[in-house]
Amino acid sequence: MSPAYVLVQVTQYVRYLEGVSANHGVQDTEKAITCTFYGDPLGATVWSFSGNNLADGAEYGVSTSSPTTSKRVDVLTVKTLAADNDGTYTCTAVYTADSSSKNKELKLDVYSKLENMQGCY
Repeated sequence: MSPAYVLVQVTQYVRYLEGVSANHGVQDTEKAITCTFYGDPLGATVWSFSGNNLADGAEYGVSTSSPTTSKRVDVLTVKTLAADNDGTYTCTAVYTADSSSKNKELKLDVYSKLENMQGCY
């Protein structure tokens, strides 16, 4: 008779969520916002802007990498900054096993090219 194996997974809360990078950008350019979090097991990440969830598509790019088993780096790219991209972005790390989460907010200021040339950026 072969031995039986049981996989036991211990759910832990999100241990740590690093601050989100970047806080300004120039209209008509691309802007990447990075969010890094640590935990075991790693869960999903949800990006939102002014309360609306964001997804990979025509306006935004969403990518994820996990350099280690307990570290995850998520990047939200605004493909072409416009005035209406100015506002608060939120990166939320969610664990589906127990619904625990942590989030970080970032206020992104979008400047016009003229403001950038005048040193406002």
